[in-house]
Amino acid sequence: MMKSNQALPPRAATGPLDPRAGHGPKSASGRGGAPATDRTLYSLQALRFIAAALVVISHIRTEFRLTPFGSSGVDVFFVISGFIIHYVTREGAPQFFTRRLIRIVPLYWLGTLLLAGVAMKAPAMLHGLQFDATTLLGSLFFIPVWNESFQYHLPLLLLGWSLNYEMLFYLIFFVALKISFPHRLLLTSAMLVGLALLHPLAAPQSALAFWSDAYIIEFIYGMLLAQLVLRTRFIEHARLPILAAVAGLTLYCWLLLPETGFVTQQIALVKWQRILAIGLPSTALVVLTLACEQAFRRLGQPVKAGINFLGELSYPIYIFHIYVMGVLKRLGALKLGLPAYTAVMFVAALTVATAAYLLYELPVRNYLSRKLLRGRHDTPRGNGGPGRKSRQPGRTGARQAPLGAAAAGGAAARVQGS
Repeated sequence: MMKSNQALPPRAATGPLDPRAGHGPKSASGRGGAPATDRTLYSLQALRFIAAALVVISHIRTEFRLTPFGSSGVDVFFVISGFIIHYVTREGAPQFFTRRLIRIVPLYWLGTLLLAGVAMKAPAMLHGLQFDATTLLGSLFFIPVWNESFQYHLPLLLLGWSLNYEMLFYLIFFVALKISFPHRLLLTSAMLVGLALLHPLAAPQSALAFWSDAYIIEFIYGMLLAQLVLRTRFIEHARLPILAAVAGLTLYCWLLLPETGFVTQQIALVKWQRILAIGLPSTALVVLTLACEQAFRRLGQPVKAGINFLGELSYPIYIFHIYVMGVLKRLGALKLGLPAYTAVMFVAALTVATAAYLLYELPVRNYLSRKLLRGRHDTPRGNGGPGRKSRQPGRTGARQAPLGAAAAGGAAARVQGS
């Protein structure tokens, strides 16, 4: 079990997920200039970025030896991931697993191989890193490997532990799709619950112990929410102002602050308690955020483009920020004090994430989509930045819906095709 001040498995996206999903084939035209075929869930894109920011805050607090806060961003990612994966497959799921691999693997493998190179050339730079053939192979193929230094299952790219859960979820959902598409929610939930019930029987350091941890139940929360939203057309009918989402986020953070005492570190570390004390409030936060979707859609197009871009950055922010933090620490940035260090850290993390997304993740994703996905409508429409238009602005039709989550995991807001 991780120590209470350990910043790693205080969770971050899924991995971040991808809320670029449609609201069904008959989405109404947005008043903020969005075309009728705009299938982006801007509310979830905003929440993805906030979830990634919470994880960054969690690790900043650890650097300053403050009581833990912010790891719940990972719980939010898992709920969003479950929501998106069920929501975007409502009209079909062609090449589901291939799409998920295209969304998650390129950036994760890049980070893993870069770290492997550092581990071979300058191992002293990576304190606590366990580097051997088993860890490298396990990392590349999303198989949990026990790390003696941290006493937890951690891949080479440390925050990739949450992506191991994401990939497990995708695989189980894929199996459920093959068995019965109409019953994918029931089958996936049954397999996840069955797996979780095996946890007491698993050896503590085994991969089964990791895969069967109670975290996987949070994917079910998201899927059940998606089913409810689809049945009630909640997104179309809910009309809460964005201020309601801000108020909900404020309450959520206040409840989880260590100083309030509602959720202690002991509760957070016991996973079956965590999925109730943190998982359910995280689900409620997703519900409240979705209730503001129509208000988000009425924003001006430049604002929505900016929100969407930040949501896309949640994945690279999540998996790379602790290494940005390591560089800043070596440069003596901790001496700046908490407020200044936090500002510098967020600017640096955003800069690195933007470069990784624009220069590598988006081009590689588009290339692989052209090569591996069938049909001209399958190419993902990545966002080249707040000021850049998509090359295919109108191609957001029903065929693209299955492309769901942003990774991380997870997990994002352009449900149509991540």
